[in-house]
Amino acid sequence: MSSESKNKLKELLDRLQVESWQLELLVSGFAIFLTAATFEPISNYASRLQVISEGIDSQFGALTLFSSILYGSVFFVFINLILHLVFRGMWISAIGLRSISGEIDFEELKFAKPFDKFMQKKLGSFDGFIQRLEDISSVIFAFTFLIVFMIISLFLFILFMGLYTQLLNPIMNNDPSKVVQFICMAVAIFILFCGLLYFLDFVSLGFFKKKRWIAIWYYPIYRVFSIITFSWLYRPLYYNLIDNRFGRRVGLFLVPYFIVIVFMFTVDTSINLYIPEIKGDYELKDRYFEDTRDEDSRMRSISIPSKYIKNGFLELFIKYNARRDDELIKEICPSLTPDEESGLGTDLVWGGSSSSKEKRKHSPPDSLLDCVSQLYQVYINDSLYQDLDYYFYVDDAYGEEGLKTIIDLDHIPRGKHILKVNRRKFPKATDSIYYRKLVATPIWLE
Repeated sequence: MSSESKNKLKELLDRLQVESWQLELLVSGFAIFLTAATFEPISNYASRLQVISEGIDSQFGALTLFSSILYGSVFFVFINLILHLVFRGMWISAIGLRSISGEIDFEELKFAKPFDKFMQKKLGSFDGFIQRLEDISSVIFAFTFLIVFMIISLFLFILFMGLYTQLLNPIMNNDPSKVVQFICMAVAIFILFCGLLYFLDFVSLGFFKKKRWIAIWYYPIYRVFSIITFSWLYRPLYYNLIDNRFGRRVGLFLVPYFIVIVFMFTVDTSINLYIPEIKGDYELKDRYFEDTRDEDSRMRSISIPSKYIKNGFLELFIKYNARRDDELIKEICPSLTPDEESGLGTDLVWGGSSSSKEKRKHSPPDSLLDCVSQLYQVYINDSLYQDLDYYFYVDDAYGEEGLKTIIDLDHIPRGKHILKVNRRKFPKATDSIYYRKLVATPIWLE
């Protein structure tokens, strides 16, 4: 780049630097509005991802982790930008006040000598106060997006460790010798140790890079983890923040600030001493009833339209949990062939050939339905309802799949009754079959 171009670029950046507060306010206002509007969609998206992750192999649990990272990033952006608006608003108000009264006139205040000396020492000049507000506002704005990239880097490291674990599984299964197991575990521990060093170097503002005897062997670790965590994306922002005294103070504040925000996000209070936290069968839970469950809440195990049964027919939906129930189905009905393989896939057709799902020979739906229905027992009070007609059912809200049945309650009296659903279990010690309680909730027949 020629010297003339460099000078023009410098002039442009200097001008933008002076006027950057206008861009900051504009971006902050739009970002706060957008982040506030995205909390609900992200929550719904997280619920859908959790439903998907329950239906595929455990190695895809990163989908749920990704939704948590996304929600956390939006939350941090929201909090930080509100702080930015507060300090930038103070800065604007201070400038407006300066145009009226100028500097602080301590003689006009007529404080006693001890207070006058203390105030002049602690407050300093009003222009200095304005400059401090300017510095704080600008740093908070940069600090916001630095935290987001930190969270993304943490997610990428966890994802890397998850992929490494999945790559080890075939090796551990094919060669379970103690030597191979020891080597695999040693490598995993070494990676975690290096990741810890990289994190400590980051929060200590480059401590390991400053020590020559450490920097020699830390350099390759730094290069590798820079690629894994994508830190090269925000590295200029980080180092430009900590290359001055004020920025270094902010940098040292990163981890405590992160811990405080997480604590605020997860804090809970307990003020009702004689109401137990775990209430068992003595709690009436809205999540079982469609008319009282929050729109943003997923069903956990069962769902019925209402706790009040008005027409004598009880519609019961039992959610199928693939991660929990697939292995049990294989034990109960080993001859069945599932409809499709678990995991991620696509419906795209290449070269005019049919998809793998169409080519796959699977058991007929009635056989699958009969086997899945063997997982559950339904009781009203102490009466076991056998030979119920089950149907496959998909809930429209989050795409949760399971079985639905309609139970005729015309023969039982009006009033309170207990609906209980048990799930089939296989003890590890024996081959006997038994059922364990899945849900018990009161209902009222009108």
